Amino acid sequence: MIDLHRLWALIKVSLIYRQPELTLRERKNHRSGDQLIKKFLLMDLGSGALLAVVFGWIFLASDFIRSPGLFTLMVVWFGVVTISQEIMFIYNIFFDSRDLNAYLPLPFKMSELFLAKMLTVFWSTLPVTLPLYVMMLLTAWQAQGFFWLRVLAASLAYLLLVILLCLLGNLLVFSLTRSKFFQHHKKIITFVLLGFSMVIIVFSYALFKDVFKVAEHVKVIAIALPFYKLIVMPSWQAVIFSLLEILGVIGILGWGLSKLFLRDLNAQLMSDKVTKVVKKHHEFNNLDRVLQHYNIRLLSDPTLLLQVILGSLMIPLMFMLPGLWGQNLALQNITGRYYGIFLLVGVCLTPLMYGITSLGAIIISLDRENLYFIESLPLSLKRYLKNKFKIVCWLQMSLSFVVAVSLGIITHFPWWGWVYFLIGILSATYVCTIYFFVRDWRKRYLEWVDISQLFTRGGGQIVLFLQGAVLLLVEGIIMGIAIFLATVLPAWVTNTVIPLVILGVTIWCHGYYRKTFWQQIE
Repeated sequence: MIDLHRLWALIKVSLIYRQPELTLRERKNHRSGDQLIKKFLLMDLGSGALLAVVFGWIFLASDFIRSPGLFTLMVVWFGVVTISQEIMFIYNIFFDSRDLNAYLPLPFKMSELFLAKMLTVFWSTLPVTLPLYVMMLLTAWQAQGFFWLRVLAASLAYLLLVILLCLLGNLLVFSLTRSKFFQHHKKIITFVLLGFSMVIIVFSYALFKDVFKVAEHVKVIAIALPFYKLIVMPSWQAVIFSLLEILGVIGILGWGLSKLFLRDLNAQLMSDKVTKVVKKHHEFNNLDRVLQHYNIRLLSDPTLLLQVILGSLMIPLMFMLPGLWGQNLALQNITGRYYGIFLLVGVCLTPLMYGITSLGAIIISLDRENLYFIESLPLSLKRYLKNKFKIVCWLQMSLSFVVAVSLGIITHFPWWGWVYFLIGILSATYVCTIYFFVRDWRKRYLEWVDISQLFTRGGGQIVLFLQGAVLLLVEGIIMGIAIFLATVLPAWVTNTVIPLVILGVTIWCHGYYRKTFWQQIE
């Protein structure tokens, strides 16, 4: 007999370990114990309700009875997103928490620990999967007859689907953690999975818009069809057969999980702790390689990378998404008179990408106490900072190049217009990187606890918002004046003057920071 009080206590511990960064941030706001757990539960319910309302409104326009292909596509799509997010939760709860040793002297069974962690994972999937429940209820409502019976069938189908997704996520994580590749590249894999789920969510609107237009012609995905038949009930034989199919798959997955992994779970959790402290030793022939390796490892946190990259890509995505949504943004017919404007657009776009949340604005402060140690070594601080600057400048220029290529393809830039745009965005990337790099040095804060503390240096959220608004206003005025001059003046004037001005500003910034910063560092 399971003690519900003890099970709830174990679930609360797992909720705390589920998202360590969020737990740390809430504790900074003086929340702990039951107050912290209540905050997490309310956040989950709120995000789930929001997704259910948004996607429920989208689903209202569809007839799922006539579009079984659309129903199965939504089940598979939400299933993929759920599993990609489950992997992070499962790893944090089962492995990264490293709490097994604390339970050994306590009167808890391994089955209770595993059930509590599984229920926590189950709860964590609800916000993402609630739109599926809304879709299933809507399908039950659209079907004729036996409404309440179909509602019960929809609830059962949703429950079985969530259980199935939890089992698949656990099988995937336990399989990954047994591989040496995951053990040595855990942060990279976590970042890829986080990024994958975010990319799917960002581009989902484009998918939905096209799919819902041709909903009746979407092909049925066979693996999700039993859930559809369980709700629509074309016949009692189909319902029974579909239910047996789903239960059979759940039974096979559960058997495989218990036989192949759970029996050795205790040893795997213990070995994971040992594995994490064993790191590959790298031998380098020169100091610069050592510093490069250190700085790259400094930027290997998946949550930080995702936050920084999404912050940099948010504005470019606003330009890309209309093209992805099918709106006509073809710019290939723009005449050569406005090629200089393309360069100016690249320059104006860059400060919106690389601001206070960019890598260049925090790379020095990420050292924390290590910077004090570096300063105490017989090592040239200028050499150390230049190595750090080269890495972050190369990373941001690479990202700018990807943005330039993507925008050029989606908006159909003319060839020479794209070249001008690329020159502008790369020149401005260098200037923004050196500016915020120097700012980070002069306002370095090495005792930070949460990364958001580095983003708000020099002012609070309101000040930062006002700075962004002023920047947009100034850039809008500059662009308006430039377009007006390009219209009334000969083409060679704007296509020559604008590049020369931007080149001059870039050279001046390079010389200014060389004199006022690099030459001042010993």
